[in-house]
Amino acid sequence: MPIGFIKNSPKIAEPISLEGVVCAAMQGVNMTSNVTEANDAVWSSPVRVRVGYGFPETIRGPKEALEYLNWRWPVREGTYYIKALKECAACLQRKLPLENVRETFVLASIEAKMLN
Repeated sequence: MPIGFIKNSPKIAEPISLEGVVCAAMQGVNMTSNVTEANDAVWSSPVRVRVGYGFPETIRGPKEALEYLNWRWPVREGTYYIKALKECAACLQRKLPLENVRETFVLASIEAKMLN
């Protein structure tokens, strides 16, 4: 478990493992199928966020968004933060449309005051 995470805390979300998402998506799937396309999926328009006082950074799709939410997000609580975590993971499993997940990620960025 990463440093700084408190297990069973009601306010802190556990990170969602990207490896677990990929493994779940690949169960029973031919290795030459379109699974890699789901992992490389990009939004129609990237989302630009600013982490702390740093330069704006570009998030192009749900895979990058999930990595930011898990490892670079400054606030580990909030309605849209939790929703974005779940939706990015579901999108990588092809359970949700890309653009719906992008909208939720934008709302999470606004909630965390990170939207550039």
